[in-house]
Amino acid sequence: MEQLIPIINRLQSVFKVLAVDAQIDLPQIVVVGSQSAGKSSVLEAVVGKEFLPRGSGIVTRRPLVLQLYNIPKASDGSDNEYAEFGHIPKRQFTDFTKVRDEITHDTDRVSGSNKGISAEAIILRVFSSRVVNLTLVDLPGIAKNPVGDQPKDIEVRIKNLVLSYIKNPNAIILAVTAANTDIATSDGIQMARLVDPEGKRTVGVLTKVDLMDKGTDAVDILQNRQYPLQHGWVAVVNRSQKDINESKSVADSLRDEALFFESNQQYAPLASRQGLPYLVKQLNFILKNHIKSTIPELRAKINDMMLKTVHELEILGAGPGTKSQRSSILLRLINQFAADYAAVIEGNSAGAGKNELFGGARISYIYTEVLSSMLNRLELGSISEGELITVVRNAAGTSGSLFPSEHAFEVFVHRDLARLEGPCKHCLDLVRDELFRITRQLPNDEMKRYGALTAAIVECANALIRKLYAPAKTYLTDTLQCELAYINTNHPDFVGAKGAMDKAMTKAQAAAAAQEEDMFKNTAKKSSKRGLSSDAVTNEQGPVIDSVPEKLRAVGPISGAERLAIDMIPELLKSYHEIERKKIQDMIPKCVMYFLVRKSIQMMQQELTVQLYREDKLEELLNENPAIAKKRAGCLEMKKILDKALGILGDIREM
Repeated sequence: MEQLIPIINRLQSVFKVLAVDAQIDLPQIVVVGSQSAGKSSVLEAVVGKEFLPRGSGIVTRRPLVLQLYNIPKASDGSDNEYAEFGHIPKRQFTDFTKVRDEITHDTDRVSGSNKGISAEAIILRVFSSRVVNLTLVDLPGIAKNPVGDQPKDIEVRIKNLVLSYIKNPNAIILAVTAANTDIATSDGIQMARLVDPEGKRTVGVLTKVDLMDKGTDAVDILQNRQYPLQHGWVAVVNRSQKDINESKSVADSLRDEALFFESNQQYAPLASRQGLPYLVKQLNFILKNHIKSTIPELRAKINDMMLKTVHELEILGAGPGTKSQRSSILLRLINQFAADYAAVIEGNSAGAGKNELFGGARISYIYTEVLSSMLNRLELGSISEGELITVVRNAAGTSGSLFPSEHAFEVFVHRDLARLEGPCKHCLDLVRDELFRITRQLPNDEMKRYGALTAAIVECANALIRKLYAPAKTYLTDTLQCELAYINTNHPDFVGAKGAMDKAMTKAQAAAAAQEEDMFKNTAKKSSKRGLSSDAVTNEQGPVIDSVPEKLRAVGPISGAERLAIDMIPELLKSYHEIERKKIQDMIPKCVMYFLVRKSIQMMQQELTVQLYREDKLEELLNENPAIAKKRAGCLEMKKILDKALGILGDIREM
C-alpha cells in the first residue's frame, strides 16, 4: 500500500516526457491559495528543508511537482537526503540551497527573469528518511495586480492555470487559507468550490492561526462546522518572517507549533489532529486510498490509449524503408488505386457512401435521370402552324402541293435531331467529371502519406480519362450524324403515311363536326344578315402590289393537300421522334460506357504502371510528408511510454 504513491510518481515522470498527463488524470494533491496564504512555508515544513525561492510578489511562477520518496537511513544511522530534478535527472542535490537556486534558474529560463509565468511544470524529487511518500503540486498564488513583464490579465491567467490542475477529477485539492483573513473570500476555497462545490475532494489548511486577533479563534472551522469539507480542516503554525530571517530551523518550528496547540485553551482538545506532522500523515493516507480507488480506471484509460496508438501506427505504416521496399510500396499502391477505381464504379467498394450516391451509382443516375430529363425537356416536334405551312410550300416550290411532302418532313426531323447533340455531349461531360471526382476521392490514408505520389496518381488517372474522352466524343458526334444521314421511314415502329393519314383524317372529321355544330347554333343569328349590301361590293381588280417584301411568310387560304400535310406531319414527327429518343437514350450510355468508363477501368493499372513505376521516380514519389513522419515518431514514442506505464501498473497488480 505504501508503494502506491511512488508508483504514481513514476507514472507522472514517464508521462511528463510527452505531456501525456494532460490526457491521463493522475491522482495527485494540488496546492492552491493566494500569494500570502503561506503555501511555501507549508511545503517546506512537509519536506523539512528550506528549498523554495522567497521574495516579494509572485515567487512561484511555474507549477512545481514535488514528489517525496521515503528511503531508509544511511548505514551509519544518519539521515539520507538528496533531491533530483526531472530536467537534470542524473544530478543529485544534497545542498537544498542549490535546489532553490536551480528552481529560480529554470523558472527564469522558461518564464523570463521579470516575473513572467509559465504552465510548464518543474518536477522535483526529494528522497529522505524523514518524509512520507507523497506527491504535491505547488501552483502560483492568485495575484491581483501585474508586475514586471506580467500581462494585465495575470489574475485570469493564473486562475486558468490553477483550474487546469484542480478540474482533474482525480486531484485532491489542498486549499491553503490564512486564518487571520475572511475565509468566505479565500482564493483557495473559492477556486476549490468552482470544481468541487460539495467539498468531496478538498482538504482545508488554515495557516497563521497564531496571528488571529485576540478573542477570536478557528475552532468552528476546524471542527468542520462553518465550512464543512469531507476531509476536514487542519491548522498549522508556519515560521514567521522573523523566524526565517533568524534562520530558525524547520525542526524548531515544528516543536513550537506543537507547543502552541497543546498550550492554547481553545485548540488543546483538537491538538492531536492539528499541525504539520498530522497534516502530512493525513495527506499520505488520503492520497493512498484515492490512488487505490482510481487504479482500475487509470489502467483502462491507458489500455484504451494504447489501442488507439497501435491503430494509428497501423494506419501510418512503417514508412518508405529501403529502395526495394519503396519499389514494393509503389507497385502495391498503384495496383490498389486501380482496383479501388474499378470497385467504386462497379459497386463493390467497401467505402461506398451511405448518405449520397457514390461512384457507379452516380453514373447510372446520369443515364437514367439526367439524360432522360434533358431529352424530355427538348419538346421535339413542337411546330407552329405558320412555320409548318411555310416549310410545306417551300418544299413544293412552284408546282404547289398535291400531297404531303417527304422533304418537308425531313426538314423538321433534321432540325430536331440536331438538337439532340447538346444533351448527349452534356451527358458525356457529366460522366467524365464524375470519373474525375472518383479519382480525387480514392487515395486512402496510406497513399496520402506521400503527397507527391497522391498528386501524380490522380493526375495520371485524369490524363487517361481526358485521353479517352476525345474518341468517345468523336464517336458520339459521328453516331448522331449517322442518324441525320438517313431518315429510316421503314422502321417497324414508325407510324407511316397511312397511319398518319388515318389519324389526320380522324382529327379533321372531328374538327369538321365541331365546326358544323357551331354553325348550326349561330344560324338564327346570322339569317338576317345574309347577302351583301350595295356598299359591300369589292374591287374586282384587287390590291395593287408594287414590290415583294424581303421576308415573305406563307399567306392566303390553305389548300386541302396543305391541310392534310399540316395534320399528318406532326403525327409523323411524333412517331419518329419517339423512336429516336428511345434509340438515343439506349445508345448514348452504351457509347459512354464503352469508350470512356470501361476502357478507363481496363487501362488504369497499365497506364499508372507505365507512367509512374520507374526507378528514377521512387525517391520523388515516395518522399513522405514530414508531418506524417513526425506523427509516426510521436506515436512510437507514445507507445513506448504507454508500455512503460502498463509495466508500472503491472507492479501494482503484483503488490
